[in-house]
Amino acid sequence: MATIIMFFVPVAFVLSLCWYLYDQHKKKEAEEQTEDATEEESTDNSNQPPSATKPMNTDNDNKGELQTRELVIDTLLQLNCQPQFSDEEDDKSIYFTYQGGHFHINASDGVAFIDIWFTWWHDGTLDDIDELSNIRKTINVLNINTNVTTMYSMDNENNKIGVHSKKNILFMKEIPHIQSYLASMLGDFFTTVRAFDQILQQTEKENATMGK
Repeated sequence: MATIIMFFVPVAFVLSLCWYLYDQHKKKEAEEQTEDATEEESTDNSNQPPSATKPMNTDNDNKGELQTRELVIDTLLQLNCQPQFSDEEDDKSIYFTYQGGHFHINASDGVAFIDIWFTWWHDGTLDDIDELSNIRKTINVLNINTNVTTMYSMDNENNKIGVHSKKNILFMKEIPHIQSYLASMLGDFFTTVRAFDQILQQTEKENATMGK
């Protein structure tokens, strides 16, 4: 009798242990299935169109759209600039005057970068070979030392060479203090003009010294 009891006690213990482990395994499976179901529901909701999760046509929704041209125009108005537009259909530039300088901006909706142009802020005559050479040398030095790209063009009809500057910048509503940001970018052009005048004077002096 004692032998039978000693036999069944270990067997009962093993069976109880197996049942306990089996029960824990089932509970773990149930928890994992619940988590998977929750994740699937969350994924399904994220794939729903906006109308299924939040109301449409809210102010925040409209501001979230990248309308770069409108943002440029609004920011220029905040800087007390009056945007103007060309009558030519192909010309989409935004023209304005800032601190006496005549600028224009090329901006397209859906593109987060704009081109700022400051044109014909210095000119010379094509007949003066020395002046033409000095302007070219000055522009080369200028482009190495400033963050604005400067170039020249020739107007053969009017016998003139013109100096222009361009800057490509990121422009989107997420930029903090965007009014001050644009003012700072425009200020870089005036810094470039002053640097141009200094370098040109130095170049003319050096060339004059070499010619003696």
